[in-house]
Amino acid sequence: MDEYTDLIDSDEDRATFQAKLGLARTVFPYVENHNFYVEHWAHSVVWRKMRDLGRVLVAADFFADVDDVFLLSRHEVSEVLFDLYHGWAVGAPSRGPKYWPGEMARRNGIMNALRQWSPPPASSGWSGG
Repeated sequence: MDEYTDLIDSDEDRATFQAKLGLARTVFPYVENHNFYVEHWAHSVVWRKMRDLGRVLVAADFFADVDDVFLLSRHEVSEVLFDLYHGWAVGAPSRGPKYWPGEMARRNGIMNALRQWSPPPASSGWSGG
């Protein structure tokens, strides 16, 4: 920071820079803690609720594994919920137990293949031009 401070022309601007730097150093831990406790806490709540939904869908034979719920797109979540609800509401079998186990097996196969792949380094073969 001393090198940057030396680049500032006036004493007044250097003092302003130092004051703002001091303020940034003071508030930064609070900003980071806020992000951790507010944003990450909210994500944890959502993931926990998604797993609750996954347990419901496992019990309804839509999925074999609770975490399969994370392989759905956001649009598919509402489709799955409607299918489950609609089957229950009209007393007819839902489509889900016939469709989703195979689809989840396919998607899990893709995820497992992706986990096995190791991408080449970003700089390999790069000529720099």
